[in-house]
Amino acid sequence: MTTNTMTTTTPNTVSTRTATKTVSAVPAPVAAPAASNEQVLLTIQQVAEATGLSEHTLRYYERVGLIHSIERADNGHRRYTQNDIGWLDFLTKLRSTGMSIQEMQRYSELQRQGDATLRERVEMLKALRDKVERHMEELNANLKIIHFKIDIYSTIINEQAQDQAQDDPCAPRS
Repeated sequence: MTTNTMTTTTPNTVSTRTATKTVSAVPAPVAAPAASNEQVLLTIQQVAEATGLSEHTLRYYERVGLIHSIERADNGHRRYTQNDIGWLDFLTKLRSTGMSIQEMQRYSELQRQGDATLRERVEMLKALRDKVERHMEELNANLKIIHFKIDIYSTIINEQAQDQAQDDPCAPRS
């Protein structure tokens, strides 16, 4: 599959747009690439802002193996790539759908091993999908009950308002 990618830079953001999806804007890189084949590098602060993860969480994810060891600048500061941001976005989605840190560690380990682990990763994702779908069904059933209660209470409130209007001698009569 061929994907056309366009990257635009403004003073404060870098935005990458593909033919099928727009990736959220991220802060401008530390230094603009000198050649077109060099990667854009971002500081931990910029990645925290772009992903919504705290700097502490980013360091933790690296320490526990959820993300590979991040390259360092000469001064020792971490330098992230757009690929790192994409991976962090995926990890955030796994976490928000209920995958445990331990399962995420296993998935990350498998991902780093390459295509030989695709079947196992697919099975992990299918299990997560099934769990999320069951949870969504449960939430939808609960939401139906909430809608039902709102309808009942709204009916009672309207009936009470009509009864009060009929009992009010000063209320205009039709």
